[in-house]
Amino acid sequence: MRSIDVLLILCAVALPVCAEGETFQLKSAQTGRLYGPFALTNGATVKLGQSAFTVVYEAPRQPAPPAAEKGDPAEAAAARDAARAWLKLVDRGDYEAAWSEVAPYLQRAVKQQEFLSSLEMLRETLGAVRSREFVTAQFTESVPSAPDGRYFILQYNAEMENKRSAVETVVPMLSEDGTWRVSGYTVR
Repeated sequence: MRSIDVLLILCAVALPVCAEGETFQLKSAQTGRLYGPFALTNGATVKLGQSAFTVVYEAPRQPAPPAAEKGDPAEAAAARDAARAWLKLVDRGDYEAAWSEVAPYLQRAVKQQEFLSSLEMLRETLGAVRSREFVTAQFTESVPSAPDGRYFILQYNAEMENKRSAVETVVPMLSEDGTWRVSGYTVR
């Protein structure tokens, strides 16, 4: 069984490369407490106290394919613009402003202080972004642990101070007011 250091952020657990069916434990980056064991099953729900997290098994990173977008091109452009603006806030450490720009769904699902602490800890651990390159945008109407809606899953290859090869995933969703707002963010 493996013990995996994981930052629990925005209601998803992204696991490093490991095999489907393998057992693992989660170690809180905040408290050092171990949770588990859990069997690795993509899409499974892991409950830790009052919180539930979705297991997202990530296959080994492949070389980036050419940038591709599926879905309405105008919506894709608007979603990418929203993600780019939000990432600028996060990159400069303005987490309060980043909170104010996330989707209302996320603001209802996660307490502001938890969001701010998780984002701050993530960025302190990984360091500043040195470079970021857009890889792909995929339209979907369903993402794990979130209501059905209109989403784009955007991926960027990034180099950070303390992680030379990272993949950032930003998930803008179309809000009730017709604007695209970030509803999820992970780094693996």
